[in-house]
Amino acid sequence: SWQGHLCGAVAGVLAAYLLSGPERKARERRQGGSANPYLTT
Repeated sequence: SWQGHLCGAVAGVLAAYLLSGPERKARERRQGGSANPYLTT
């Protein structure tokens, strides 16, 4: 069913986000922190 696929997709994105948390923080520390290329206008 499409509900199952939707729940799986949401869970996959959430899991990937949670698992990437420590690596993302370490990368920000290496680069100096505040410079975020995705949020600069």
